[in-house]
Amino acid sequence: QIERPIGEPRLFIGLLVDNSGSMRGKKQENARKTMIFFAKVCRDMGIPFMATSFGSDANIIKQFKQDFDKPSERIKPKIIDSTNANEGSTNLHAGIKMTIEAMNEQRRRLRDSHGLIFVITDGGANAGLTGDALKTYIEENRGRLTFKGFGLSEGEGERSAIQNYLNNYFGESNCAYPVGFEDLPDEAFRLLRINLIQFQRLLF
Repeated sequence: QIERPIGEPRLFIGLLVDNSGSMRGKKQENARKTMIFFAKVCRDMGIPFMATSFGSDANIIKQFKQDFDKPSERIKPKIIDSTNANEGSTNLHAGIKMTIEAMNEQRRRLRDSHGLIFVITDGGANAGLTGDALKTYIEENRGRLTFKGFGLSEGEGERSAIQNYLNNYFGESNCAYPVGFEDLPDEAFRLLRINLIQFQRLLF
């Protein structure tokens, strides 16, 4: 069990999902399920969160102030529409940048708050900042922001390639690579639980 801070929440979570063409098929379905799982956990724990998709560019699915369950907000249909794997490239930098800007706006109101960014993807960036330039950008924004990679794959060969990319961007200890959908909930919650514990140690 995780104790929550009393009063206004001081942890903000950003969910990023890859919408590039390589995500078609099972990865596309699992990306949706993973994002919805994370969203429900955040909702149940009272943690403000936003959701963003990235492909050739980035698109905000849910803003911090929006209610995940409110029908008029249409968040769940937007998640489906924004994970159709129809983008031509993978501009991870655009998604991260958009999320960081939104989180910084939240953090300006709460001096000791922390941002946690989960990236759900199947590989490396090939548009915007890539390679070591993207790694440097991520490193420059660490501190009050923590980055986590959630790599989806079909087969051991693809999984190994994804690990090389995401471990380079975020660090091996900050990534998870579930083998099948049956592993998704446990892996997702494990990653979130570890970071909630680390967050509490940071602030308390």
